[in-house]
Amino acid sequence: MVDSNQFKAYAYINQHAGSNTPILFDEETSLNNICYVHAIFITSPIYLCGNGILEDHNVQTADRKSIEHLIFSTTFIPQMRESLKKSNIKYIVTVTQDAKNHLQGVFQNVYTNRSISVFKVSD
Repeated sequence: MVDSNQFKAYAYINQHAGSNTPILFDEETSLNNICYVHAIFITSPIYLCGNGILEDHNVQTADRKSIEHLIFSTTFIPQMRESLKKSNIKYIVTVTQDAKNHLQGVFQNVYTNRSISVFKVSD
């Protein structure tokens, strides 16, 4: 389920991200249960992960889903950056090619392999 390339990306994140800095996964990953597999290997908190399970436990996720959707759907870069800054998100992890293409050129791609890409959000 998790390959060696993903482990290498997790090691990069654990080495560079602070333990209190939330990590944002692409929408497709955060909305499914595979997100928890990724979360096991990352020491930083995940911004939104498996929101269906969270909602089953009465955790409100609407604001986070809205911000996540904005980041992966807007082409208005200042609005995207402002949402990330408000949420204190410094790294975005993409597993899908569409998400990677959307962020490429907007944020610094600090780690990429066949399975996963990590983008750094600059201040």
